[in-house]
Amino acid sequence: MSINRSEQNANLSYTPDFKPGNSSGLFTFIKITASLISIVVIAGGITLAILGIRGDLNFQPYNYDQLLTTRIMKPATLPVQTQCGVQTVKPSINGETLNSQRIINGDTAITDSWPWTVSIRNLKKSQIGSHFCGGSLVYSQYVITAAHCVSKRNKANMVVIIGVTQFNSPLSYSKVFFVQDMIVKADFNLAEITNDIAVLKLNRPASGVENLCLPDANFTRIFGQKVVVTGWGSTTGFNSNKDLSNNLLQVVLSVDNEKFFCSTTTSNYCAMSVTGDSNACYGDSGSPLMHYSKGKWYLYGLTSYVIASADKCLPNLPSYYTAIPFYLEWIASAIATMS
Repeated sequence: MSINRSEQNANLSYTPDFKPGNSSGLFTFIKITASLISIVVIAGGITLAILGIRGDLNFQPYNYDQLLTTRIMKPATLPVQTQCGVQTVKPSINGETLNSQRIINGDTAITDSWPWTVSIRNLKKSQIGSHFCGGSLVYSQYVITAAHCVSKRNKANMVVIIGVTQFNSPLSYSKVFFVQDMIVKADFNLAEITNDIAVLKLNRPASGVENLCLPDANFTRIFGQKVVVTGWGSTTGFNSNKDLSNNLLQVVLSVDNEKFFCSTTTSNYCAMSVTGDSNACYGDSGSPLMHYSKGKWYLYGLTSYVIASADKCLPNLPSYYTAIPFYLEWIASAIATMS
């Protein structure tokens, strides 16, 4: 493979799963813009794409690094979750209730069937703007999402929408939450797309809304298992607000740790479509990857990035997820620090 000489001065690094000298010959160029980071792998037009959404990006840049230097994290253990992971409205895919089981070719979710999946949107001059990422509600007042969604955003310019399945649904006060505080993993690395996790504290608890359960620390429990990803991401594969789904979508994937192009690391899961025709896409970043076990749904992953071609998500290739079991201690510390 040849590298364009004009790009020799770019910030060059290898992806975590592809090292120099292997047969794939994949190189990653990190291109940082004023708004989003695009990750481009020079190999036959294939790219690794972080799944933030373009458009409506008139937010105030925020130097989060300065805050990280002064924030002291409190050691803690996670509070006991007494009620979580059980919906009043049961989800279904293809007409079958899911009791054991971003999105291209995903199924439309039944209204209120994934109540803990939240929409994170821009806020400008008291006006709620467009959706740019998803997240998961835990402990009633905290949202876990991807670090790349919020690391360069001012918390005052974000709003979290909870309890909405359709974008065009009327927004009442009970569904709109402001971000009171947030912590991004201090060693979040955009170049290698590692530690892609953040926790937001809402300005008030989301009373009456079901929360998603956090799993135990067993990282390998979901290897080879079916999981569900939900989100409002692009339905066409392209990165544009107009391509976002109006309806919350759901897709069944399988977590893999052995296939080529789909190797799981200690801090990331790799998953592929069960049917080969659906996947996460732009706008799904931060959205939950969930596994059903013993009558409850658990948050095992955060949508992070996909393999794409010509800036288009590919439904038959893997998507990658921040592995929640690896970060439980950090999540506990983040919640305690903001409490």
